[in-house]
Amino acid sequence: MPTLPVQEEKSERAKVEPKTSQVGSPVSTQLKDITAIVTLGTGLLAALGSFVDKLSDLLPFLANFSKSTLLAFSASCFFLAYLVQRKRLRRKPVLVNPELLDLTSKGWIVGREEDVKNIVRLLREVELLWLVGESGCGKSTLLQLGLMPELKQSHYKLPIYIDSYGSDWSVGPEQALNQALRVALRDAEANSVQVADCDRVELLSAVQRETGRAPLLIFDQFDDYYLRYRSEFVNSQGGIISATELSVRNGFWKQIANLLGQHKLQCVFASRDDTSVALEVVRYANPQIYPLSRLRAGYVTGLLSEFTSSGAIENADYGWPELQSRLAADLEATGSVLPIQMHIAVSSLGVLPQLTISEYRRRGGLRGLEATYIGYHVAEAARHSMLTESSVRKLLIEMIDPVAKKTVPITSAQLVEKLADKRTNVEAALTYLESRQILRSRVDDKTGSVVWLLYHDYLSGAVLELQRRLNQWQAYLRDSAASFRSARGLVDSWRTLLSPLTQIRILAQRVRGQLTYGEDRQFAMLSTVKLILNYLTCPSLLQW
Repeated sequence: MPTLPVQEEKSERAKVEPKTSQVGSPVSTQLKDITAIVTLGTGLLAALGSFVDKLSDLLPFLANFSKSTLLAFSASCFFLAYLVQRKRLRRKPVLVNPELLDLTSKGWIVGREEDVKNIVRLLREVELLWLVGESGCGKSTLLQLGLMPELKQSHYKLPIYIDSYGSDWSVGPEQALNQALRVALRDAEANSVQVADCDRVELLSAVQRETGRAPLLIFDQFDDYYLRYRSEFVNSQGGIISATELSVRNGFWKQIANLLGQHKLQCVFASRDDTSVALEVVRYANPQIYPLSRLRAGYVTGLLSEFTSSGAIENADYGWPELQSRLAADLEATGSVLPIQMHIAVSSLGVLPQLTISEYRRRGGLRGLEATYIGYHVAEAARHSMLTESSVRKLLIEMIDPVAKKTVPITSAQLVEKLADKRTNVEAALTYLESRQILRSRVDDKTGSVVWLLYHDYLSGAVLELQRRLNQWQAYLRDSAASFRSARGLVDSWRTLLSPLTQIRILAQRVRGQLTYGEDRQFAMLSTVKLILNYLTCPSLLQW
């Protein structure tokens, strides 16, 4: 049996040698690619030849031209058609499920689990806790979506959340506390406590006895209260008053101090770090300071990757990875992430027609994307309310302190008066913007009137950036008109008129209500004449 050793040798060699035939070597792969290209080219030539033959049958005069000429002409037509339609032919990543961009109950609180656990642990040990962090780091969201639900589930504390302080520095906080206490008791289903009787701070001492839960007051946005009544917190030397002096001046805070002193109450105060000095006026005990920092770098990439895996983006492989990397790099440029900035940037992706880095650059990067987001919802609010876009922008501007870049409350009646427009139109615009988390409303504790504010102070920058970008065209028109009036001679005057492209862009801004001609109307009309003359002259020169 001479063949057996040969078979055994082949069998052993087959075990050792890799199976390259299944994968294919680089050379074989290149040959396959070249073969595919040649096959495609041959097919295109055959299709063009068939097209030329059919065309010659329909149009006999084409027989006077050589076949190579007709093939070249047909190929040119196909190429021109491709150039015209290439945007439609190229696949672009688009958002197909905008609801997944809502981070209010998802992205903001994810990444803060450790902070919630740490604060809950500290509240078992201290009576006074100060939560300090920069504007937009997520203090309010941490308190509302993280700490409050955790404490409610624990059943050993009754969290009472306060974020507005009324229009009176003494009566306002007490009225806000009464309202917040009613909400807390209702959520806790504390039917044994008569809510109608909860009109005094002293009743907090009875809450634990009636509900079995220790009351915990959460004073959010305390820096707003301090800044609004800053003159009340200043002593005769111009410095900040002490906690003892505050108790003398303000009856509400005196009762809070007494309850803390009797160990019948716990308090959490949240403030921006740049105004954290305001917390010194409520140092009724030795506070535990908890600094809330930004989110760590790398978090944005993971969050954006979820959109791809969840199917929110169609054709994600055609440009989305590049935009995802660029957006993450811009948001994490400082080595960390500001949650409110991340929330707005992610929400802004919904207004981009294509999720590509070229579209992102065209909008002006991160800051331009935020302005585009505001501009989109301004246009939608104008459409829903029958107001002009400039009127809707004015609504937003009225809610901003441009120096502090913070939002300020304003009533619907005040907005109607400033716009001199129908109340129903203004309220329709406000309602739409509130539904898109551009605005928020709340009830003034003293007057009972509804006041409107931006959803977050950070949006002030985006609104002002949008206004600045729109004002660029207004300023450009004004400067060009000034140059025209100071020009000497006909030639110089002609040169200072707006170019056709610039005139078209300014006209588009005017049609959208984002620009007014005003005193420069005559200059704009002369520039339009220049546009018409250019349009009439160019075809004549080409014909000549």
